[in-house]
Amino acid sequence: MPRRNGIQAAAPADIEAPLRSRHDLHWLAMRLFRGIAALDHETVRQHGLTVLGYEVLVEIAGRPDRAQADLAATLGLGKTALGEVLGELEAAGFVCRHRDPGDRRMRIVRATDSGVAAMTAAAAQLQRNEDEMFFGISRADREVFFAVLQKVSAGPLKERTLSTLRNERLRRPRAG
Repeated sequence: MPRRNGIQAAAPADIEAPLRSRHDLHWLAMRLFRGIAALDHETVRQHGLTVLGYEVLVEIAGRPDRAQADLAATLGLGKTALGEVLGELEAAGFVCRHRDPGDRRMRIVRATDSGVAAMTAAAAQLQRNEDEMFFGISRADREVFFAVLQKVSAGPLKERTLSTLRNERLRRPRAG
């Protein structure tokens, strides 16, 4: 194989096999994530939501009358980011916010009937999407797949957020 700038180039045979097999976890997970993300985005958009708005609405509907600060902590969002999402949901009529009578500094969030209706309709379509994605895969294999995903996501990577990974990348010494 020819050298360029003193570096030996890889032979096509050296890189062909990995490209053909594509069995590495990162590639498979990213392919799955991108496909699901695109489909989820389109689905929730049809119901007047964003993916993050949908997730926030699901959390609110599951525990009504929550303090906005508690909601931010549960979702792992900053107060400003959550405030923006809640503003969008409130403008759409999907949530309402009011001051906590016990502590005027706190804001309480509740899903409206139209918010619950939009969330329920989006959830039904998301489930249909999932059923289509798993068409031809047995219920048993599907349950194993979900069980493994839950174990992996609850393992050592649970606390590793994207911002943590970005910070580590910034601290890494640069080569050369």
